[in-house]
Amino acid sequence: MSDEFGRLERIEIKVDKLTTVIADIVRVEERIAAGNDRVSRLEHRMDIYEDDIGDLKEAVQAYTSSVKTGERLFWIIITALVGAIVFFGKT
Repeated sequence: MSDEFGRLERIEIKVDKLTTVIADIVRVEERIAAGNDRVSRLEHRMDIYEDDIGDLKEAVQAYTSSVKTGERLFWIIITALVGAIVFFGKT
């Protein structure tokens, strides 16, 4: 009878160890799931930022072309004024 009791005691110890290991596995799986959720949120935010960067890039290109046109117009006017001053300054 004591041999059976010892055997049952060893089985009970092993079951306790298995329960502890399974609980550890569950905790690790919860951490992995939380990490995956964080990664998903970050990927979603990156998608939004990529869209915003694309919009900014288009706005900068439009602004750049208008600035180039304005700058050229400015220099044409300055050149015309300097030319007029030189032309009328000789006479």
